Amino acid sequence: MNLLHITNGDHAAAQLASGGLLGEVLAWSDILFAGPERDPGLPNEGDLAARAAFIADTFGLLQASDVLTKLQAQYAKLSGVSAYDGVVLWFDACLMDQTTLVHLFACFDDMNYQQLELVEVGQFPGIADFHGLGQLLPADFVSLYPLRRAVPLSDFAVARRADRAFAKRHEGEIRRLAGEQSPALPFLAAACACWLEELPDAVGLGKLDRLIVEAMDDGARDFPTVHRQVAARDLRPRFWGDSWLEAKYRRLLARR
Repeated sequence: MNLLHITNGDHAAAQLASGGLLGEVLAWSDILFAGPERDPGLPNEGDLAARAAFIADTFGLLQASDVLTKLQAQYAKLSGVSAYDGVVLWFDACLMDQTTLVHLFACFDDMNYQQLELVEVGQFPGIADFHGLGQLLPADFVSLYPLRRAVPLSDFAVARRADRAFAKRHEGEIRRLAGEQSPALPFLAAACACWLEELPDAVGLGKLDRLIVEAMDDGARDFPTVHRQVAARDLRPRFWGDSWLEAKYRRLLARR
């Protein structure tokens, strides 16, 4: 069977691909919980260019043109989805994954493509401190595959609502979603609550910023030490990777 598997990030995608499941693996790459506002669902070229500029500026070492090329390739793959027998989405409970998941649902809804299956996990046997699919081995992905479920039409409505809220940075709507439990997307409410925690406080800091500052105030003198201390203190499903945390650390360090 010719399947397209989609998951977040290069590492998780490589582990998934190494498991030997039939089909092709697409590593999704974007930061949909942050950056400039956009239209929900399938993006226009202006939105893609703005997102590419944001990502390049955030991480410093990337060229906006290279980021744009990668973003365009992702959506080109989606546009050719009719060539596949089906799509399997692999996502976890963190803010990064949940915002990507609802966005992909909205994109597939725009294309009227409904042959979707979903593997969605918030924990995994034997991993007490589980934060995401990037912690899994190839055999772990294989073990999860029988747990996939078909995505009913009811899921698309909830996902489209959430994708619009994140796309437009609509705090009120995200706050409402954080207070609702959706059987279709059981981790969405907690992800919305996490996004609200990242809103800047009176001095312009979100929760992750504050954890970085606390680590530095406690004597952390370099990024590896800050990383260890923040990872130990942030008990939420970890929506940030090393590069995102380091970008925030560098910005905060420059302000001290």
